[in-house]
Order: sequence, then C-alpha cells, then structure tokens
Amino acid sequence: MKLRADMFPYPVLNDDMDDYINSSFETEISTKKKTVSSIELRVKFNLNNSGLAQLISENKAKFTVHVEGVASSFRKFYSVNNSDDISIELTANEISERLEVNTMIVANEDINNYTNNNFNEDYYGNGFVVKKINRGDILAFDSMANISFSFENKEKPNARSMIRVARTSENWMSVDYQGSVIVINLPKKAYDTYYRYSTSKQDLQDVLFIAVVLPGLTYVLERISEENSGYDRDAEWAIALTDLLNRIGIDINDMKNRNALEVAQQLLDYPMKDKLRIELWEEETDED
Repeated sequence: MKLRADMFPYPVLNDDMDDYINSSFETEISTKKKTVSSIELRVKFNLNNSGLAQLISENKAKFTVHVEGVASSFRKFYSVNNSDDISIELTANEISERLEVNTMIVANEDINNYTNNNFNEDYYGNGFVVKKINRGDILAFDSMANISFSFENKEKPNARSMIRVARTSENWMSVDYQGSVIVINLPKKAYDTYYRYSTSKQDLQDVLFIAVVLPGLTYVLERISEENSGYDRDAEWAIALTDLLNRIGIDINDMKNRNALEVAQQLLDYPMKDKLRIELWEEETDED
C-alpha cells in the first residue's frame, strides 16, 4: 500500500510534504541472497529531527518496516527499538518475486499533546499541538520501495539432490565424490538407523540430515578447496555445486578462502538454526 499525504489529519514528516521544516526521514534499503531460497532485507533509517529522535529514545515511537508481497498474501510488520537499522530474513515459501516495502516511524504508545519544534509555522502557526497521537499512528514515512528479485527454479539441482547415502562394510563414515553424485557411506547399523527413520516425522528427518549430510557436504567443500584435489569438474554433482555456490555469490575456485562448514550450512538453508531438537532423541529412546 502506498502512503499518501492526504491520509493524515496531523503533521507527518515526509520529503514530499511541507508539514516539517529543516527535517528529513530517509531509508536505505538493500537485499542480499542469504541462501538459495532466502534473502536478507536490510533497512537503514536516517532521521533528522530531534523531537522524533527523542520519542524513539524514550521508546514512545519506533522505526517500522511493512513488507508486502505483490503477488502473494504475505504481509508483515517489523520494528526495532534503540537501533537505526534492521535485518529481515525472507524465504521463498513466504514471498513472491516482488515486494513493496514501506518504512515508517510509528507511535509506540498513546501520546497526548504532541508538538514538535520543526512543525511548519506557515501551515500550523506557532506552538501547534496535536491533542492525541494514538498508538500505531504514523509520525514519519519514506517513499514506498518496489523491490524485484528472483529465486532460482526449484527444479534446478539442490544440495540434497547431489548426495546419496549408502551402506558400507567399514566401521566408519566415509565420503566418495568420484562418481556422478556424492555418496556418503555409513556403517551397516548406522545406515539401517538412518534408513529406518528417514521416512519418519519431519523433525527427526532433519536431525538425521544434520548428523549425516552436513558433515559429508562440509568434507567435499574442504577437499575441492585443496589445490591438488583432482575432482572431476564435469561430474554432475560438481556442476550442480558450482551452480548452487554461484547463486549465493561464491566462486567455487574461491573455496580455499572460505570456511567450508559455514558454506555447507548456507547451502543447506542453515539447518542448525531451528531443526536440532534433542527431545526427539529422548522420545525415540523411550519408545525403544
């Protein structure tokens, strides 16, 4: 929704309006690919008005961002206190490829007898007072930003599609990347456990994924960073991995300067963030 000057019955700070003098409210908005299926929306607030700045410092007002998907039902407010910037992570499942972003200063509580030394006297006279600003009322806003971006076609290879889990007669886990896919070999009992629970509840699948796939992918990323790794750059997994790394702004030839564990987590949409739940293991132990 685009905010307009005629929406407000009281003075509001905006560059297209003359309600204030010697004041400004502007925001710097940027986006960055965070993973192959998420972006980081970063907003920097620049305020030049001592009265509004004081309200924010007293927690009577706050910087707010309203994000709306143009072709989706996604609508959400984000706010920050005691900071002039905010970082918001948005995923492909939440948003479309176009966003409308409104940045504002919003009252955090009811404010009685609001006045500001920079009210334009030509419009409001000397010592103008707004009898009441209600909680949630907009005190300042910047022009709406339209942001376009794209998530890659979901049918393109992803990190999971490059990897297979297999059984080995050895007593240790190993990784083989000499074929068309990356194969993570597990000892028989470990493989049987993995196979047994790989189709169970999603939370448990995620824990197994962290325990098996994350270290396997980390190992491969470490190996390809070595000068004499000798991996086949034409292998299907190598082509897919190169594409995945490019999507998050990493050149596969630059892996020697990267932390392999961090990159692996980024490729897997940060699985440690909210999927490691120890109580799942306790539930299965009780069941057994």
